[in-house]
This record gives sequence, C-alpha cells and structure tokens, in this order.
Amino acid sequence: MVLEIYLSFPPNLGTEDKIKFVLHSPGEIPDLESQAVLLRPSTIYTFVLSPKEVFTEDRVENIARSSRQCLFSWESSELKLFRNYTQAGCLFECKLQKAERTCGCVPWDYPQLPEPALVCSKNGENCFQAEFSQLRVTDACDCPSSCTYTEYPYNYHVESIAESSELCKSDIIPKKHLAYYLLTGQRHKMQHWEIICQYYLSQKVSIVRVYVVSTSAGKTIRNKRMSLAGIIIIYI
Repeated sequence: MVLEIYLSFPPNLGTEDKIKFVLHSPGEIPDLESQAVLLRPSTIYTFVLSPKEVFTEDRVENIARSSRQCLFSWESSELKLFRNYTQAGCLFECKLQKAERTCGCVPWDYPQLPEPALVCSKNGENCFQAEFSQLRVTDACDCPSSCTYTEYPYNYHVESIAESSELCKSDIIPKKHLAYYLLTGQRHKMQHWEIICQYYLSQKVSIVRVYVVSTSAGKTIRNKRMSLAGIIIIYI
C-alpha cells in the first residue's frame, strides 16, 4: 500500500521553515518533540513502515499492575485530558503538568487542564517550551506501557525534487497556489506555467510517500501463561 502526500508551505513561511511530520497510531497523541521528522521544502521523503501490534488478553487485568507493568485503555481514571489510557497520552499530560508548575502558565494553543492556568506571555511560552521538550519523562512520569497497542517502526530516506519534475506537467499542483508568486517581484521571471511551477516546487512544496511493507502486521499476544521469553508471533 502506498500513500502520497503533497504539502504546500504557506507563503509567509521562509525557505528555512519546516513542517513537523509524525507517524503514529490513530489512538495515540503524536509526540512532536521526540518523534517528529522535520520536513523542508523542495524535498521528497519516502517512509517504509512495518506495523507491529501488541495484544494483551483481558483476563490479564486480574494480575496486579505492578506485575503486568501495563494499563488497559479503560484504566484511565487518573488522566484528566483523555478518556482512554495510552502511554503517549499519559506522558503528554505529565509533561504538561510539570511544565505548567515550573513556568506558571500554559501556551494558548495547548489543552487546558481542569484547573485553569494562566495563558503564557512570550517569556512564559519560551520557558514552557523549553521545559516541555527537555523533560526526561522516563524519570519524572509514572506512565506504564499500554497493554494493547500498535506501533509503526519505519525507515526513511530523503531526495530533492528535481527542477525538471514531471509534476509540473500534471494537475497535482493547483494553479491557485501559485498566485502568491505572481503578486510578488517574481512576475518578470515567470513567463509561463511550467517556469512558475518549477519555482514553486523549489520553494514551497514537500512530498511525503509512505509505503507499508505488508498488509499483514506482526502480532504479539500476551496472556497469563506467558513468560518473559514466551512471545507468540502470528500474522493476521
């Protein structure tokens, strides 16, 4: 299976600006600090995924949490922002609380906890972002693994978009996105569509291609009888 995404950088972003791209499970909150790939204009990113699923039988819930060392999705009573438990959600909430306590505020574009906090000023936002990104969650947060989850390990490689790309001969790049350049000082350099398109690709477009190696996923089943070495791999 192949997914191809064309990302258009807004006109007000410079050529050194980047877009953060994260591959994650639909039920997980993306970790933009440690897992994001920074996308640059005029670049093709090709990701190759090999999905893996870990499934824990419900009857394992009877085992003490300290022994099973994981939480099911319905064991979310201690979370304030999320209805279902995931390790990623727990870590996000933990980092949010600790950064708020250190800096005394939360940026306007972050979720608010039930106890409202002050909205950060510019200095407060710098403090929050630094604390949030540098916090060592493995030491500071009590967030066990999810008992059942899907992960998407991947490799990726990067290549430049060639100026002679065939993209300019297709309808993939909408002409309405190029109006910005016609209204700037570039008009005298752009006499026809293909030249405009090539300039646009070199400045404001990033292409992401995602390949899934197989429609089957490696699956690990955990149950009461399983020892540390007793991992069962099946394919669905």
